Amino acid sequence: MANHCVYTYLQIHAVTGERWTFSDVHRKSTSVAESLRALGLMTGEVVGMFTGNCMEFFLPILGAYYLGASIATFSPTSTVSELLHAMNISKPRIIFCSTDCVETLEKVVGQLPFLQTVVVLGATTSPRHVPFHSLIQHEPANFNSVDVDPEQHVAAILCSSGTTGLPKGVMLTATNVITCMEGLIRFIKGMQISQINKYKIKGICIYFPRSPVFGDLNASQTHLGVLPLFHSYGYLAQLASLSIGFTTILMPRFNEDLFLRSIQTYKVWTVQGMQISQINKYKIKGICIYFPRSPVFGDLNASQTHLGVLPLFHSYGYLAQLASLSIGFTTILMPRFNEDLFLRSIQTYKIRLLFIAPTLMVFLAKHPKVDLYDLRSVQEIWCGSAPLSPEVHKQVEKRLNVANIRQGYGMTETTMGVVNTPRGAIKYGSAGRLAPGTSAKVLDLKSGKPLGPNQKGELCFRSPLNMRGYCGNLKATLETVDDEGFVHSGDIGYYDENCYFYIVDRVKELIKYKGHQVPPAEVESVLLKNPAIKDAAVVGLPDDLAGELPLAFVVRQPGSYISEGDIVKYVAGKL
Repeated sequence: MANHCVYTYLQIHAVTGERWTFSDVHRKSTSVAESLRALGLMTGEVVGMFTGNCMEFFLPILGAYYLGASIATFSPTSTVSELLHAMNISKPRIIFCSTDCVETLEKVVGQLPFLQTVVVLGATTSPRHVPFHSLIQHEPANFNSVDVDPEQHVAAILCSSGTTGLPKGVMLTATNVITCMEGLIRFIKGMQISQINKYKIKGICIYFPRSPVFGDLNASQTHLGVLPLFHSYGYLAQLASLSIGFTTILMPRFNEDLFLRSIQTYKVWTVQGMQISQINKYKIKGICIYFPRSPVFGDLNASQTHLGVLPLFHSYGYLAQLASLSIGFTTILMPRFNEDLFLRSIQTYKIRLLFIAPTLMVFLAKHPKVDLYDLRSVQEIWCGSAPLSPEVHKQVEKRLNVANIRQGYGMTETTMGVVNTPRGAIKYGSAGRLAPGTSAKVLDLKSGKPLGPNQKGELCFRSPLNMRGYCGNLKATLETVDDEGFVHSGDIGYYDENCYFYIVDRVKELIKYKGHQVPPAEVESVLLKNPAIKDAAVVGLPDDLAGELPLAFVVRQPGSYISEGDIVKYVAGKL
């Protein structure tokens, strides 16, 4: 396989321009797997990822999967208390940590007896740390992967805040993850496939393109990696992109100009109209990942380029990237969002398909920098993680001249999307219709009785994508999943006569700030630790750019004269 994908790019760093082929990733990930085996990692144990979007992100994940291990992702912006809580849920034996996260990790290591090895993605002089480069120095001659039962094996433990605000560990099986990737692949319609050879393992099939691409990047297979990879949205979206075989344009972090420039540069699109001459397979036991084997001569083909702007720790970014890998897309990876980098990447790589959240839709709709870049390559946008207003939808549709803006709805507990918008059947304000194999019911908030069309209540879903449960928290699992197998979302919505679903409000108190989930109870706890504050309550204030902003109501202690500015400074130092 490696010899056939020397020139097929899997990832391109949106800032540095560094490029990795599929064979690079295959070689390095098997080296990491062999090194993890040498470190004593066993089937069923957990590998943690505490880093932002980076080129190395999926090497430990694939390596762990080859060995039948599980992965757990942690937000790189986690505070000490948040990280300690999350790691105590998944209990990783080995953790991969970026250099900018080492300081936070070091403050909790002594309280984690299960953590045996810290691998640093970057330079380190500490004898307590293992440098990542030491894990990829030797390629195993005869690597043997581990087979698992995909229906029982927990592939990922991803954090979800739940109804109380404190994170829970959502256990997703291999079947959950791969079924989601297959759904994403099917969702990317319009591919012209002349021949399909499939390899089936316990009911799971992954397909990837093998057609040779000559010339520049093929935009229909280019994915812009702008979502945070530690989040379930970014993680699963990136995993899906990786499985599909997209080229990912990686954004280290979100930046407005970088986001728009990336779409313009890499001409990101979907695989619509892509001609695939042959589909072949590469089997890796355990979780089966298939890599595209066709040689690519010259530069990247923009129809195969994906802008990786989603956070990879999030299920959205994670699954999108895995799907891109399965299809064979190249990912232009953004370490973090940057306005110019985002826009320049779209322009440079001619990105045609965008996986983004409503906050980026607002950016595309209203920011003046958007007009400075050529974004005409964008032909389709998938928007998730929060409701998209009809107004913003129409503004982006008109400004970018993009007819296919498709919403979806899902949760980490449902392995991302259970509601998707069909191509060519868009309804403004609607998240779409139920995904294949999914059942739903809307329950009255007071009586719990099922409701009919156009009646608002709590949305509940039963799907092959539903989680196995919350890690180490049977009580929360039983509270979330009912006797009929429906996951109770905690969100208020309804469906119309045509079975289109609408998300109108939240039962949950969680504040969503720029793709991050902020529990009000956590902010309130910090406020109440200040001796000058008697009482406090925190709510989410709607904001076009951030999604929601935390708004605190504070009662001073008698005789206290603490000011608003003092409170802001106090909280900024704690969160």
